[in-house]
Amino acid sequence: MSNITDYRSVYVRHIQSCYRCHPEAISFYDQLADYLQGCSGRRKSSLQEVQFFELTPLSSIDTYPKASPFVKAEPHGKQHGPRVGVLEGFPCPDFIAFLGAEFAVRPEFFIEHLPMSLKKRVTGGVYELPTLPSRNDNVVRVQFSCLIRSLSPYSDQLAGQTSKSMQQKRADVEDARLKFEKGLIKSGKYGATHIRRIVVHDHDMCSIEGMISFTIATQYPHWHGIFLTDNGRMNMDQTGFPWSKTPRHDQPNGVVPLIPYNLPVERSAPVPVSPQADYGVSGYLDQFHPLKNIVFTDEVDAQLMQEDPFFLLATVLTTSFLSWSQTLNFLARSIAECQNQLRFDQNQLQFQLGQLRQHVVTISRVKEILSENEHIIKEGGCSSWPRAASDSTLKRKSLIQRQLLADHTGIMQRCSLLIDQCESATTVLVSFAQLVVSEKGIMNANEVNQLTKMASIFIPMSFITGVFGMNVREWDPLPSWRWPFGTGIVLFCTTIFLLNRKRWLRKVAQYLHMAHFTRKTR
Repeated sequence: MSNITDYRSVYVRHIQSCYRCHPEAISFYDQLADYLQGCSGRRKSSLQEVQFFELTPLSSIDTYPKASPFVKAEPHGKQHGPRVGVLEGFPCPDFIAFLGAEFAVRPEFFIEHLPMSLKKRVTGGVYELPTLPSRNDNVVRVQFSCLIRSLSPYSDQLAGQTSKSMQQKRADVEDARLKFEKGLIKSGKYGATHIRRIVVHDHDMCSIEGMISFTIATQYPHWHGIFLTDNGRMNMDQTGFPWSKTPRHDQPNGVVPLIPYNLPVERSAPVPVSPQADYGVSGYLDQFHPLKNIVFTDEVDAQLMQEDPFFLLATVLTTSFLSWSQTLNFLARSIAECQNQLRFDQNQLQFQLGQLRQHVVTISRVKEILSENEHIIKEGGCSSWPRAASDSTLKRKSLIQRQLLADHTGIMQRCSLLIDQCESATTVLVSFAQLVVSEKGIMNANEVNQLTKMASIFIPMSFITGVFGMNVREWDPLPSWRWPFGTGIVLFCTTIFLLNRKRWLRKVAQYLHMAHFTRKTR
């Protein structure tokens, strides 16, 4: 095709063909068509480009472990092996049209990466995902979480505040995210990071949730994978976000890195001095880049990659599991702090209970997200994908599936354990609060009892004073001073006896029992 207009018109026709027999779904599919046509003619941002990488062919001189087994390729160059196209950040309409028309990509692949404000304006809501596992054929979604430590004065404003103020801060962060997203649309900043969700965990830590979509085009001699990622280049306008306004290496300051724990190491790889150093096929790759952690341990891995794209997806899933495991590690520490914090006032109690409720919501969301990928792991990819052909690659793929399922099961079990810990911590906090309230109630009851005793002494005296102080003519002769004095003593003694009769009777009974016991022992 000669220009981007041809790509756009071809792909719009392809989109329209998707709802030709289902006109009730026109509002869903037209989201993408309207986005392509409404943004036509805009100048593309310098932040974004479609990068193509081709898998290097097998060679007898290769040494293992082997990292970065890709070389950069041209989109229309001759294909010698499996190829991967990567589009990072807020997607440009021209690149969507190019990828969609060139590789016949289903519209669902791109629609989920449109900004939420555009989608709500068309449909009034989003009810498409998650869909049935059987309907995810050739479209795989992998979500991840990136922990960020707050480095701006924003964190100081959160410290020591109440649950209500924390809720307000979370609402402010969400408003800032929506404002940031609308700014990307208005300014056409394609390639900037699409911030899907920000979760404020406490005054010190928050996390950004993102997504990677993956599909395979099989109409070529070798399979052709396409990645669409939320992570791109961080825009400088970050007003209202709980991190520093100045990003480092296109990412916010304070990003907690994912550690390549027990990952095979390529001994011949150079040691980078800084993230800007140009090493590998594409220089410095973001920690969530789909090609970041690909390492061949032997020839079987390399052959499996040639035959089956599931090997590529497995590395992305592993990175996703690592990110969620990191988030769960932080939440576990926060839950433990709530369990051990047993000295606080009412505001602190409400704050801790609010934090535990937020943690339960976050952990439940992690379980829901991870459950969406269980089917694709068990099936070893989508039904339309190329499959491993040789016995050795089939065994290696089966091993990778078992490892992924073990990781998936472990994280799901840990989520259930943390939810139980949250419920247990909530019970402990509520029980402790009830104990504190009960102690205060007992103290208040004792104080009221003391006041009652004092009142029982003075009320009869006031009554006697009032009665004998009246100027009543019928009293003839007038009562002498002995009457009020004697009456007061009688009422006072009666009142004291009535208030303490149980205690005195108990003491008398104890005395009589002791006296009887003493006589018997003699």
